[in-house]
Parts: sequence; structure tokens; C-alpha cells
Amino acid sequence: MKNISSEIRSYKDEILEDVVRVVRIPSVREAALDGMPFGKGPAKALGYCLNLAKSMGLKVKNVDGYAGHIEYGEGEGLIGILAHCDVVPAGEGWTRPPFGGEVENDRIYGRGTMDDKGPAIAAIYCLKALSDLKIVPKRRIRVIIGASEECGMEDMEYYFAHEEMPDLAFSPDSEYPICNREKGILHIGFECAHDAKQILDFMSGNAANIVPVTAEATINKQDGKAFEDAAAALENDKWKYTVMDGKNGAALRCYGKSAHASVPEDGANAAAGLVKLLAHVYKKDAGALITFISEAIGLDYDGEKMGVACKDEPSGSLTLNLGVMNMDKNQDTAIIDIRYPVTFDGKSIYEKAAKKAALYGVSANLISDSAPLYVKEDSDLIAKLKHAYEIATGEEANLYSTGGGTYARVLKNRGVAFGAGTKPLAYYNIHGADEFLEIDDFMKHCEICLQAIYEIGC
Repeated sequence: MKNISSEIRSYKDEILEDVVRVVRIPSVREAALDGMPFGKGPAKALGYCLNLAKSMGLKVKNVDGYAGHIEYGEGEGLIGILAHCDVVPAGEGWTRPPFGGEVENDRIYGRGTMDDKGPAIAAIYCLKALSDLKIVPKRRIRVIIGASEECGMEDMEYYFAHEEMPDLAFSPDSEYPICNREKGILHIGFECAHDAKQILDFMSGNAANIVPVTAEATINKQDGKAFEDAAAALENDKWKYTVMDGKNGAALRCYGKSAHASVPEDGANAAAGLVKLLAHVYKKDAGALITFISEAIGLDYDGEKMGVACKDEPSGSLTLNLGVMNMDKNQDTAIIDIRYPVTFDGKSIYEKAAKKAALYGVSANLISDSAPLYVKEDSDLIAKLKHAYEIATGEEANLYSTGGGTYARVLKNRGVAFGAGTKPLAYYNIHGADEFLEIDDFMKHCEICLQAIYEIGC
């Protein structure tokens, strides 16, 4: 098998220009509109990718706004490259416009540069390269682009209900070399009637799969001095607090550090930090939800206090993230994100969490349970990806596990995550402020991606 990886470099300028253009489309999920099941932003970003491919002479199909595909080649078999054009909310802490696509010091900054708009554009150009080189694949090759990966992968559920499943596939939505094990992902909601009279409101988090960087609460103004003293005692290098007079009461704010929910240890959860402050001052009078979160989660991320801690040899330990929390005069709610090991069962973990919550008078509901992925090392797909990686980089391709969730898990063990990061994902600030794509690294990904598609499909 020959090495064609460097052929993609002739498209470098066009690739980077299209990455900037699509990053400038704010494609956070919104309310559904006619023909736009995830709102205007994701629909516009999906349309951009499909129109780009169409301008290259490639075959495209928009599957009712949920997802779309770009196809090259003929034949019965099907190879898939799955990417997504939606993004998590920008969040706070940016030093550059989150949807600006600014280029600086060999980097492109913006939400989605690495997760996953950059890799989606790269995959499209890989098909163009094959076409321009007049390489005839042995089976059809599809770049499948979804519009709601960050919100439960409803897009792929719909897509594969209407379109065929690839025989072999990979998703460039993680890091190299090859991720053949993805932990299961549980999202659990908690709620109870508002019973903390001193706490007027509480707001933190935009999505369950992000460690929230800020949290705010309003309390009765006369308690302000007690909170000032407690904040001074509890503040540390990870959490910072402010206490100020507000319009309706004393305004509390906690500042932490954002991170992806798959690696909550890389962040500092502001919601958990503010819960700690409220529970410290009000004790049991903080109400059922605050007490439950304080005692059953606290500042930990291993699930030990919840009674759900577990680990296995293939994929490591369970992690837990308090992603969203809100309180108002009527109702208190929270959503947690749990990444559980590949040999464990999500239902039993949920049942333990629900039982724990019930002890505090808090009800639980299962929002989603995405089953783990585990593709064995001796598979044909792994062998081909290893070979492609080694040809393009000269390095050995090892396997690893992740707490992250990619489209690979919807492929019924026919696919894995492969790229796009040549460094650990935390390096690129994915799901955090100032997410960026490093141009040299990204072009190396483009080379590996082209070689992999060529070896699997051609």
C-alpha cells in the first residue's frame, strides 16, 4: 500500500479558510424550526459543509436536517468517516471571540475548531484529494456529518434509521492513536420542590458534559456577612468567591475552571464549589437539593459519595460531573454526567444514584444512557488504522480508552475514534475557553486521515 498522505498538503490554504468560515457559524443547539430540528445554527453549519462538498463535484445528501453525507466511489460496501458540525455553548472566560475564527501564532481560535468542525472539513478535503488523484475506491466512502452530537446524538439515531450503517468506520473526534474503548455515558436529572427559603435562586452550567466555570446564587441580604466570612475561609487555588449586595438580596458567585466532563479532574466545578459554600453556612436549612449535592457529590468526581464508584482494567474508573444546576422559588433541579467503565451496566448505576437521592427527598430521572464501545484489538479495522498511522507518522499506533463519547459508539462495534488531536484533548481547550486548532498538528491529522481512508476504502 503506497503512502499518499502528503497529497493533502496541496489543499492547506483552502482547508484552513473553510475551517475559519464554518467556525464563524454559532452552531449551538436551539429550538427546532421547520426543516431545522436543532435550530438555525446547526442547520447552517451542516449546509455549509454539504455545499462545500457539492462545489467539489462530490455527491451529497441532507437527511432532513438531522445529518448529511458526502459520498465518493461506487460499489456495495460502505466506509464511513463520522464528524459533527454542532458545538457546545461558548461558556465564559474567552480572551478572543468564541466564534471569531481568529488566526494567531499558528493557531485558529474558536469553538469547534477541534471539536469537531476542523476534522469535518478535513474529511471532506480527503475525498476531494482521492477524486483529484483519480483513485478509484473498492467501496463507497461517506463522510457523515451530524448536527447534534453534543446533545445526545439524536442526529445519528435518526440518520441510521433512514440510511445504511457503514461496514467499517472511524470518527475523528478524539485524539491519536486509536481509541477502541469508550466509557458509557449516563445523564441523570434530579429535582425537588424548592424548600430553601433563604436561597432565592441558583444558576450554573449550560450543558451536562461541561464542568461549569461559574455559579451564581441570590440569598437573603441579612446573611451576607456570614457568607463573606465563610468565603474567605473556604476559598483556595481552585475556587474563588465573591459576595455583593444585589437587587433582591446578597449575590454570591463562585469561579472555577471549565473542562470536558470526561476529565472533570482537569477542571474546578463552580457549581459544586458554590454548593459547598451554601451548605457550610446554612447546614440542613440549605434545602434538600443542596444537602444532597453537598453530601452525595461534594467536590469529588469519582462517584464514591454517591455509592456508584467502580473501575475495570480495560477503561479505568468512573467519573462524575455536576454539569447543570438551577433553583428558583418553585423547583430545584440538577443534571449530572457519569462516564462509567466499559464492562459495567448503566442501568444499575442509575438505580444506585436514584436510591441515594431518594434518601434526601430528591427524585431522579434517567435522561440518557449511551452504552460503552469496545472494539477488540484483533479486528480488521484496527489493523488497517494502525498501518495507516504508522505509514503517515513513522510511529507505532497504540490503543487507549477514553471517557469521551464519539459517534463511534453508535456504529455497533464497526467503528472507533481515530484522531484528530495529535496531543491530548485538554491541550486544545476542547469544551473550554479559547479552544484552538494548532495548524501544524492539524495538517498532520489531515495526512493521517487521508491515508486511513485510502487504506480502508481503496
